[in-house]
Amino acid sequence: MAWAFKTYIHPVPALTWAEFVSRAALGNFSGWTMITIGLVFNGLLILAGVLTAGLTQTSGEVLPKFGDVPVLDALWRAMGTNRKGKESAPAQKSGRVSRRRRTILALVVTDNPQAVSQKIIQEMKRSGTLLRGQGIYAQTDRDLLLVALTVSEAAHLKAIVRTEDPQAFVIVVPAQEVLGRGFQPLKENK
Repeated sequence: MAWAFKTYIHPVPALTWAEFVSRAALGNFSGWTMITIGLVFNGLLILAGVLTAGLTQTSGEVLPKFGDVPVLDALWRAMGTNRKGKESAPAQKSGRVSRRRRTILALVVTDNPQAVSQKIIQEMKRSGTLLRGQGIYAQTDRDLLLVALTVSEAAHLKAIVRTEDPQAFVIVVPAQEVLGRGFQPLKENK
């Protein structure tokens, strides 16, 4: 778009379509060739965006946290995915791969469970469970936070733990299934 606008206005606005096409020329390539290349390139970018819009499995901070993007509702429906990232009935019957975000379980062994858990609640809008345990080697009492989250939230959790307790021990394991508030509903399949 910027290229087309620059071609139109520089050095003065093009008064005719023929003048615009002649300005689009680049070296030995005609204006029509450059316009065609530009349209194909941008078309491929848009196609890649549409084809990857429903992807929710990533190891980085690429996707929206909750997938609640109203502008894309029609696209999600067309792809067989609802707003919460769950597949609608037609997509499930067709055998397509689930678009549900992968969940993980983080175990945080920390000497400062209150500060870490408060940051998790405030910044991530998540909760967890505080367990009391005992270290095997040193035989000292330890606190363990158990936090269920999505793959894309792992980096945020690690940053919180690193800030609040640099000596903490973090274990991240994949969760087969997480049911309940903030994840899939806890109800029977029919």
